[in-house]
Amino acid sequence: MQMITIPNQSSVTTTLNEFDEAGRILASSYCDRIVDVIKELV
Repeated sequence: MQMITIPNQSSVTTTLNEFDEAGRILASSYCDRIVDVIKELV
């Protein structure tokens, strides 16, 4: 079986606190980790 593995996964337990009212992610260490994971996938 083949599947995509996402390295450096992070669990955000307080997800609602990581986004503003417009739905954009706030600048934080979580944002940096998400950007790093997406860069690795691309």
